[in-house]
Amino acid sequence: MMPELLHSITGIDINILQTSTNIVFYGIIYLFLIAIVFRIISLCKLFSKCNQKVWKAIIPVYNLIILYKIAGVSPWFILIYLIYPLSFTIAFIVQFLFSTYLYTMLAKKFNKGIGFTIGLVLLPTIFLFILAFGKSEYNKNKIGK
Repeated sequence: MMPELLHSITGIDINILQTSTNIVFYGIIYLFLIAIVFRIISLCKLFSKCNQKVWKAIIPVYNLIILYKIAGVSPWFILIYLIYPLSFTIAFIVQFLFSTYLYTMLAKKFNKGIGFTIGLVLLPTIFLFILAFGKSEYNKNKIGK
């Protein structure tokens, strides 16, 4: 009875509404899965470029620890992710700041400038792919500046 009532009030066919909702929902899930695979491939190549074992890119928290080490940042900053239960807003701001710091240091290790750092902060999956498969080389001894 409810679909008929909705159709009589709004003129919207419930079947079309459900179909379009399913298309959007599954489309978002597929895009998310493609982004995950894309990021794992990028991290595998990036870890290989930095003389790390490739399998480390597949393990979720461990790959972030290794990425911090590659960038020359203390892996203890990972504990920042534990503040989510306190306040989502504060956690989001703090995580954004520390991610910006991580990507800044990572870009410097690959001799990249501020433009590339902004790209890493705003579109990390794409710019990690560029960093991994590009011609830039990892300089382990490079310190910020």
